[in-house]
Amino acid sequence: MVIIISFAVMFLLSLLFGQKKQQKPDIFKNHSVLEVQKNAELGDPEAQYNLGLAHYTGSEVPQDYKKALSFWEQSANQNNADAQFILGAAYQSGECVPQNYEKAAFWLKKAAEQGHAMAQCNLGVFYNNGAGVPQSDEKSAFWYLKAAEQGEPRSQFNFGVACFNGAGVPQDYEKAVYWYQKAANQGNNFAQYNLGLCYGKGLGVPENREKALFWIQQAANNGDVQAKNALRQGMV
Repeated sequence: MVIIISFAVMFLLSLLFGQKKQQKPDIFKNHSVLEVQKNAELGDPEAQYNLGLAHYTGSEVPQDYKKALSFWEQSANQNNADAQFILGAAYQSGECVPQNYEKAAFWLKKAAEQGHAMAQCNLGVFYNNGAGVPQSDEKSAFWYLKAAEQGEPRSQFNFGVACFNGAGVPQDYEKAVYWYQKAANQGNNFAQYNLGLCYGKGLGVPENREKALFWIQQAANNGDVQAKNALRQGMV
């Protein structure tokens, strides 16, 4: 069996915005639009962030991407980590604004330094790929670990990969399995597949075919193509 372990490049903007399009920003559950607008105009960064979401989704106000970006920028410039993340993610994906990895990295780093887990994850991807920042396995692993310690499953998987490959950190199969397990328990199919492979080959854990089959089956159930192919070809 060939161990196939790769970094998943996770652009989270579509996931985040996809959720927001289906629901009102939380602030409108307790405040009127006029209250939020007034607070935003008075410089409240949380109101600015939420008013940006409202204009993006067209919730309670006309949909207007230009206004959304304007309010997010105002909020981000006041160190609102959520606004910094969403701006970075927008520049990262090119949604609502021309794609610009340098600007994306700038805002993601601002949010990451404030402990924003998804920003830390995305920044880790940027350093891994050398997108908008100089490529650095060490900095990539650093930010993955920061997010992984907060329970962010994509980063738990990615840091596990770094440990497995010795990319930016010493190679350590046991640590890789530890982080794969964390992410697998949260339903991350990439981690479930890799965890199954590790059990199948006895890498970082005692070889155990039953556990290998279990985790690869879990990954397949979650739509993982490699896992489905492994099961179909009887590779487990």
